[in-house]
Order: sequence, then structure tokens, then C-alpha cells
Amino acid sequence: MSSSADRADLGFSLVQVIVTLVVVCLIALVAVPSAAVFHDDAQVRQILETAERLHRGAVSHHKDTLRYAVEDSRYEAPGSRQLSRRQTAANWRGPYLDRPLGPDDNPSGGIVILHDNFQGDLAVPHARCFRITGPGSPPRRGPGQFVSFHDISEHLARLVDAALDHGVSGSWRRYGRVQWSAEGGGVLMIYLLG
Repeated sequence: MSSSADRADLGFSLVQVIVTLVVVCLIALVAVPSAAVFHDDAQVRQILETAERLHRGAVSHHKDTLRYAVEDSRYEAPGSRQLSRRQTAANWRGPYLDRPLGPDDNPSGGIVILHDNFQGDLAVPHARCFRITGPGSPPRRGPGQFVSFHDISEHLARLVDAALDHGVSGSWRRYGRVQWSAEGGGVLMIYLLG
């Protein structure tokens, strides 16, 4: 026959269970936000790397052809892939990208478009222009290069804005190199060249 002391050694006391739960909850409180921050940082880094890759390609393409390029992740036709597919344009010396744009270039899996005009089919919001240095700065209109990332949350767009614009005066959505529109699930636009 076993004694009550032997039975106590067979299980956990209520105090031990409560202490264990408290420790697990404290670890979760520290780990979960850290994982979210890590995830956000990775998404911002992915957007910035794609924008930088497009910027380098667009600069080289413009230097060679004296034209602004289009690169659209939705289409495969050479006219929609002027940085990554063989072109017949005079002085084209590409490809200017190591690979065509695709869903992997957007952390949300949405489309990515390098635009050749600030007043094209996806008009830059707020009078169709970028005001790089804030309110009152000259608007960037007409031919030029900006990239749009589709299906981007406002939260992620704010993080990209903070990384690139560092608090350009005025509305973060309207001024600087980064703009964001809630339309169509959220469109993040980054000015590249003009």
C-alpha cells in the first residue's frame, strides 16, 4: 500500500501547474511580438530589394535607350517585360534584370508593375504626381519610373515609408518617394526615376 507522500510524487501540484503556465505565457508575450516584428522587417526588406533591383535596371535601360521601361508581373509579352525580355529597341543591351518580376517580388503575392509614366493607367493618387520633398515641392508628372506593389496593407506601407522617407512633412500617404492608396486592396507606390 502506498503512502500519501508517494502519491504526491506521482503528479504535479496545482502551484506547479500555475507557475508553469505563467512562465509559458511570459515567453509567449515576448516571442510573439518579436516574431511579428521579424516578419514585418522581412517584408519591408523584400519590397526595398525589389525596388532597388528595378531602379538599377531602369537606370541602365534609360541610359542605353533614352526611354523609360515597363516591367509588369502580369504579362509575359516582351512589350510588358522591357527590362527582362529581349527587345528590338535601338541600343537595348539587356536584360537589365536577373529574372522577370513575379509574385515572389511582392510579400503579399500581388502584382508588381514598373511604370514608365506618372499619369498612366494606374494614376499616382493626389493629382497624379509625386511631391518628393513634401507639400509645395514641384510635382513629378509625365514620363518617369515608379513601381507599384499591389495588395499591400497600410501597416506595411507605413513601414516602407518610414524606411525610405524618414518623415517627409505632410501626409505620409501623399508626399515623398512613397505613396499608398487604399483602392484595390492597397497599392504601395515608390518613386524611382524621373
